[in-house]
Amino acid sequence: MTPKLVGLPVKRPSCMNAHRKMTNRRKSPRPDLSHRRVDRLFAAALECHRAGRLAEAEKAYRLALLANPNDVAVLNNLATIVPACEKQALLLKALMLRPDHFDAHVNLASFLDTQGDADGAVSHYQKALLLRPDWAEGYFALGRIFQKRHQLVEAVECLQRCVNLKPDFVPALFNLACVFALAGLNLGSKEADKFAIEWFRRTLELVPDLEPANFHLAKLLEDAGRFVDARPFRDRIPRPLPLEVVPAPEHRRSILILCTPSSANTPFRNLLPQQVNSLITWQIDYATDEQQNALPPYDLAFYAVGNADRDRECFDRAVSFTRDCPRSVLNPPERIARTRRDLMPELLGGTPDVAVAPIVRLSREEIKAGELRARLERAGLVWPLIVRPFGHQGGVGVTLAQSPADIESVSFGEAEFYYFIQYWDYRSDDGCYRKYRTVFVDRRPYHYHLAISKDWLVHYFSADMLSEQWKREEEKRFLEHPLEALGARAAAAVTAIGRRLDLDYAGIDYTILPDGRVLVFEANATMSVYFPEEPEYAYKTAHVQAILTGFEEMMERKIQAPRLPAPCGA
Repeated sequence: MTPKLVGLPVKRPSCMNAHRKMTNRRKSPRPDLSHRRVDRLFAAALECHRAGRLAEAEKAYRLALLANPNDVAVLNNLATIVPACEKQALLLKALMLRPDHFDAHVNLASFLDTQGDADGAVSHYQKALLLRPDWAEGYFALGRIFQKRHQLVEAVECLQRCVNLKPDFVPALFNLACVFALAGLNLGSKEADKFAIEWFRRTLELVPDLEPANFHLAKLLEDAGRFVDARPFRDRIPRPLPLEVVPAPEHRRSILILCTPSSANTPFRNLLPQQVNSLITWQIDYATDEQQNALPPYDLAFYAVGNADRDRECFDRAVSFTRDCPRSVLNPPERIARTRRDLMPELLGGTPDVAVAPIVRLSREEIKAGELRARLERAGLVWPLIVRPFGHQGGVGVTLAQSPADIESVSFGEAEFYYFIQYWDYRSDDGCYRKYRTVFVDRRPYHYHLAISKDWLVHYFSADMLSEQWKREEEKRFLEHPLEALGARAAAAVTAIGRRLDLDYAGIDYTILPDGRVLVFEANATMSVYFPEEPEYAYKTAHVQAILTGFEEMMERKIQAPRLPAPCGA
């Protein structure tokens, strides 16, 4: 915000988007000569100040202070143009003389914010708002501080009050949407995402071409599986998006990352320590031919759009690029495309000792057309059925329909497609459900974790692994002695799955059935690996490091091996 200056009493400035303000002049005339001199100096300083002649203004303000060191208006205005080392002292003196001086509170709050003193800035913005409760921009400034501090509840309250006072204030609308989007990301809250979508829409009603709002709204809609709804906002985003180039401090290699701004990516940053890997991040779904032809040099390419549900905007360009790419490409897009959920029975079919539940994918229009139960039964599905929205990971929006009556009561949202998966009761004899995760680096299996839960929809973060020691002990046995934990048949089946996927990096979530077969829940390139933070999980560290070391060694092999040209017609 710009400085708030104290002006002459002719007309108070009405523009409230300024943060540093010039204050109105004295409310009563001063008859003695010294005060008249201060008035003349103040008027001259103010004129120079408004004209941008700051050196002249500063000189006149300082002369006025020599005549009257306690002139609050002069103290406030001088503080807006002097070096940072003087500002705070001048404004504090003004507020000591006039604790209710609105402009001085605003200027001091703005200055403290720039100096990183968020608590001090909050305090003075709050005091300014007590003096002027209808100051919309004050609530905006306060909301932005809370937003930067990730105090999301307080940020929403302030930004909402700003919008209530000034409904067409675009910065407040946009940042309110950003706060809800951040809450949705941090908390996994679909409700927060809905509010974010609403506020981004309201922002774009006022400024349709605001690039960040179009970008974030398109991403949120795509993350919700609403690709058709996202298209108009995606189309407004200028092409290309700039490359993000991050040099490594101890450069060992440059890697071109083909990715998307949405949540469809392989978590590549976990696999590529930035101390030695210089990353060139290329948002391929917003690329142009000109950008593609001018890419900087790189040693290896990595197609990181790991969610096959979400690669429609990337696939054609990625295939064209990788076909002619002079360097090796990790996870070619044609192989990623085969890992879509409904294609999994075909991909893994015939693999010894591997089971995949029957699955059907239906569009929102097919579901709305009616006769859903008959359609599913004609496809050979048997109740219960898992209903899963297209495009999501992590169990978002998943429900279990125990019977035909349940499927009729399912509230289908706005996802473009839904998966209907035959439920397989995989409880162990102790009544718990076990979900194993193994990742493949260059087709070799590396076991990553085991989650044990009382709930059929197993997630590691909600399985109470930290609070129940016996679960961690069983996980540790799996990681250290996988052949004993899985059994010879299942261990061989897991290894065969890695070869069948034929990806440079991928993973599977699965369980072991009573007959020793492997029941695969999903197999794709979106599996994340990261070092544990809690000391109770220290036994996992070596296994995570083995994955990262394997990935590092694979990259070196790929870089050293010559890239064979694609055959004609490929």
